[in-house]
Amino acid sequence: MSKEILESIKDDMYSKMNSSIELFKNELNGVQTGRVHRNLISKIIVQTNDGNMPLEQVSSITLKDLSTMTIQIWNASHLQDVRKALENSKVGLLIRTEGQTIYATAPMLTQERRKELQKLISNYREKERLKLRNHRKDALDKIKEYKKSVSEDVLKVMEEKVDKVIQEFNTKVDKMTEEKNKEIMS
Repeated sequence: MSKEILESIKDDMYSKMNSSIELFKNELNGVQTGRVHRNLISKIIVQTNDGNMPLEQVSSITLKDLSTMTIQIWNASHLQDVRKALENSKVGLLIRTEGQTIYATAPMLTQERRKELQKLISNYREKERLKLRNHRKDALDKIKEYKKSVSEDVLKVMEEKVDKVIQEFNTKVDKMTEEKNKEIMS
């Protein structure tokens, strides 16, 4: 019985780490690298008279080329609201309006800006690794609560399994960070 509980603790930690990695992935996707993609702006909140809505609910977003997106506003009364939301976002796109269409262009990155982005990504990486360590600590604390009901060998095996999981996720974080840095430098 206790072995199953210990396995469920490890599985719960794995699930939490997976969720954390997804959030980390979204954070990395939000870093502007000189190329555009829908995820860069689709979740920006637009404040309209009808309430606050994600950009993707008031417009259609298409890629014109690697550095330009077109945002076709469905309701003309939202045009200025969308433009304001894009300009106030920290995405760093150049905004131009023609009729009911907004063009969002990624500026070319300077070497200085590339280094700043690498530092930002490094900070994201460290925060993510800290979250993973906290999930690991929580799991190990829960496992230790069963010290009296299972053998020392079973506890040791579970701790090793937890350590393998954290190593797996740290490797994922490092790989994602490395890929984003390559994207920035290209």
